[in-house]
Amino acid sequence: MHYLADRYTLRAPAAISAADQSLYFALASIVDGVNSAFLLLTAALVFCMQAGFAMLTVGSVRNKNAKNALVLNLCDACVGGVAYYVLGFGFAFAPINQSLLTADNFTTEGPFLPIYKTKSNGFVAFQHFALAQMQSPLTADAFTYLSGLSVPSGTNNGWTYFIWWFQFTFCLTAASIVAGAICERVRVFAYIGFVCLMMGFVYPAISHAMWDDNGWLNVFYNKVTDSSGTIIGSFGIYGSAGSIDFAGSGVVHITGGSAATVAAIIIGPRIGRFDENGKIRPIPGHNISLIVLGGLLLWFGWFGFNPGSQLGTLSYSDGGFNGNGVPTVYSTAGQVALAAVNTLVLPAAAGITTLMISRFVDKCFDCASMVNGFVTGTVVITSPCSTIPTYSALCCGIITGFVWVFGNKLVERLRIDDPLGAIAVHGFGGTWGVLIPGFFAKPDYVAMVYGPSDGSGGIFYGYGKQLAAQLTEILYIWSFVCTIIGGYFLILKFLGLLRISPEEEILGNDTSHHGGPAYPEDDVGLEEDLATLKSYQKSQQMEQKESGSDSPAEELSAAV
Repeated sequence: MHYLADRYTLRAPAAISAADQSLYFALASIVDGVNSAFLLLTAALVFCMQAGFAMLTVGSVRNKNAKNALVLNLCDACVGGVAYYVLGFGFAFAPINQSLLTADNFTTEGPFLPIYKTKSNGFVAFQHFALAQMQSPLTADAFTYLSGLSVPSGTNNGWTYFIWWFQFTFCLTAASIVAGAICERVRVFAYIGFVCLMMGFVYPAISHAMWDDNGWLNVFYNKVTDSSGTIIGSFGIYGSAGSIDFAGSGVVHITGGSAATVAAIIIGPRIGRFDENGKIRPIPGHNISLIVLGGLLLWFGWFGFNPGSQLGTLSYSDGGFNGNGVPTVYSTAGQVALAAVNTLVLPAAAGITTLMISRFVDKCFDCASMVNGFVTGTVVITSPCSTIPTYSALCCGIITGFVWVFGNKLVERLRIDDPLGAIAVHGFGGTWGVLIPGFFAKPDYVAMVYGPSDGSGGIFYGYGKQLAAQLTEILYIWSFVCTIIGGYFLILKFLGLLRISPEEEILGNDTSHHGGPAYPEDDVGLEEDLATLKSYQKSQQMEQKESGSDSPAEELSAAV
């Protein structure tokens, strides 16, 4: 995906006939209508992934924390929706605003003339917070101001709103990743603050750097054009290569995965997850059916995530305005279809590979591992879905199975408690996904999506700079996110506002903070559990007075 300025501007034509003008605007209206419907539908599919995250999280936690898992996921959509509206989009993108048009606000530089001078830089934008001054959905006035021609009402109608809606669902996905890594012990208010920070600034800054035309990692950062404005030469941070992250293995999933990593490390493991010697104590989720349902819902939503990042199935050219040729419409459905096929092939290969590995490593066909395997596959294919052939997707899917299995074992060996495996799925999977174009990106596929270049392609096709660009993106996102999110959680930990008390954790969040168990049958024995906890607390106090050897945390861990 790339958020192009040309979707918000129209080239001021020279002398053209009324017939050509009418044809151009007729074609533009048709294309915008088709693409708008496509974008609304695919964004709705991405939003439905929240149901997948909710089910996957609920199934992976203990039944005494089911309500809590749902509340955290609902906070992503409700709190995050307001945060992205008020702040996030303004930091992420700076589209044209016809209400501010003056002669001083335009430049003749760039491939689509004129281009509105927006308030942004390579790292972050500063414009249109709360969609200020963008309340009118009509953008035809910009063309009228420049050309003096009459523009049919509704031309290029409200494209900013479509992009806002589509990008919000991506931002929402990035934030939702973290809930699974810190569930069962994080305070709700601490999580709400995280969602505001993540969706109000952190993700928007990353998406600006990668997907805004002014972003320093964008493939069009150093574009070269001819006299007509057509892109003809090298582009990107390394002159001939910009980082390829078509739908967001890095922007969305490394952002979420790196935040999950630093959050899980700072908050610490759940009580009883590791013994005093660091040995792992399994804490299985309470419902494998919900885990499978959640995984499949996520995979289904990814068919909006990746194909939708093409931002449409049609495009149009104003060649008739340049002295020869006529306005034409061409299809981008091939890129959309390739993204869809790869979104099936790579996760499928990852899922079956994970199942086979679990059979030989864990001596069983592990259903939960298989789900995490194909979900990792969907994360991985997000970046290269439109720039690699299907056979490359198959090979990368096999490798992805190993990335999930051994990445998750590494997390456990480091004594990081991640109930959903979000770090391995999104952090490690996203990193592998961003690396893939550096090896497997086919030059003609890259040109098909991003336009011609003399240096964009994988190492296996004789190009080296592409891998450097991919590595730069990875390092930037990991360092940027860990610094800001890590600082936030460290402050809360220092203030004692990050984690619930050990007693509340033993009883479960549902009883402690959400009005009772999620399942009615769990009320049976609750009074007995409370009596047991009180008895334990009393005996703990007596033993501490007598010996003073064990800390409360160690006693609680031993009791569990």
